[in-house]
Amino acid sequence: MFYQIIIHTPVWVWALLSLLLWVGIKQSLPGQPSLLRITVVPLVLTSLSLYGTVSAFGSTSAVLLTWLAAAIVSATWVLSSPLPDATHYDIRTRSFQVPGSWVPLALMMGIFANKYVVGVA
Repeated sequence: MFYQIIIHTPVWVWALLSLLLWVGIKQSLPGQPSLLRITVVPLVLTSLSLYGTVSAFGSTSAVLLTWLAAAIVSATWVLSSPLPDATHYDIRTRSFQVPGSWVPLALMMGIFANKYVVGVA
C-alpha cells in the first residue's frame, strides 16, 4: 500500500520536497539576507497561511478570529524571543548577518509531511 501511495504521488510534490530540502539546508548555513527579504518573506508566508486556512475551513468569522488569535500569539512569541548573539545588521549594506539554523528545515518538513499525509488521506 505504501508503495502505491509513493508511485501515485504527482511529480510536482517531489519537486516541491526537493526545493524545501534545498532551502532548509541552505538555512542551516550562516548568511546575509537583505532587509527586503527579511521583511517580505514573513509577509508572503502570513498571506499564504491565511489563504490556506480560508481555503480549508471557509471564511466564517470563527475561522478568521481563530486564525487572527493564533497569528497574534505567534507574532508575540517571535517578537519577544531574543535574537541569536551572532545576528547583526549592517546599515551600510542594509543586510543582516545571521547564523545558520536547522529549525527552518524541521518546520518545513513538518508542514510538508502534515500536508502530504492529509492529502493522501
